[in-house]
Amino acid sequence: MFDNVKIVDVQVIKAPASCKHISKHAFCKVKYNGKVHSIKIRSKYYCKNVSGKRQIKMKTNVDGSKLIFMNQKTTDFNNGFGGGFIILGFGVFLLFYGYKSSKK
Repeated sequence: MFDNVKIVDVQVIKAPASCKHISKHAFCKVKYNGKVHSIKIRSKYYCKNVSGKRQIKMKTNVDGSKLIFMNQKTTDFNNGFGGGFIILGFGVFLLFYGYKSSKK
């Protein structure tokens, strides 16, 4: 999935007007291949990529289902998958610990 990254032109539909005071939950909307994608803007650095622009270049995976900014790592295609396993493991640990504590 990460070996065949394509660089494509996307149309910016909605982006922050200013990058001075963006929140942690800022999003932009871009259109690629007839589909509208909502992309989280994680910092002012990424905001500058879309603010005030009509078209930008982005990276996409082989099937074109995910888009990331040009300066993002390709490992960001799969962001959050590992975090779910960490939370799941912690939850199992808490259940086990609570069960052992209640036996005493």
